[in-house]
Amino acid sequence: MGMSIPGSTSRMEIKNTSGLSSERWESIPHLKFLNITELTIDNCVIDHCPLPKCILGWKSLRKLEIRRCEDIKSLPEWLGEMSSLTELIVETYWMETLHPCIRRLTNLQSLTLITCLNRFKERCKSGDDWINIKHIPHIQITDRNGRTEIISPSST
Repeated sequence: MGMSIPGSTSRMEIKNTSGLSSERWESIPHLKFLNITELTIDNCVIDHCPLPKCILGWKSLRKLEIRRCEDIKSLPEWLGEMSSLTELIVETYWMETLHPCIRRLTNLQSLTLITCLNRFKERCKSGDDWINIKHIPHIQITDRNGRTEIISPSST
């Protein structure tokens, strides 16, 4: 008996899949055909990137949330192809920079970065990463001490 996956789903959560390889995700054939609008990845690591590449086929994905994935070092380059994304939430932990692919997310309306290193937060506010996110209308950055700043592109 095979795995049954519905053709239309609005929200999906993937939790606690530490050690699951991207090849394993790709071996689940029906995942790329899902109609997901919101995806939460929680406590997962897939080859140092918590995102299975099969989500590229989800043209209706609007919200992507990456939580408690402490080994994440960078967002994948192919994330820039997710043109339908309007909201991105990432607990950054040890990330030191944002991948330039985020610049290609032209429909992104809200970016929330949580648990940021101070130097990462500064790079996003006015440093080298600012150029990658300045097109986003609502940017919220929270450092490891819980201090939150709302950054408005028009105020810089």
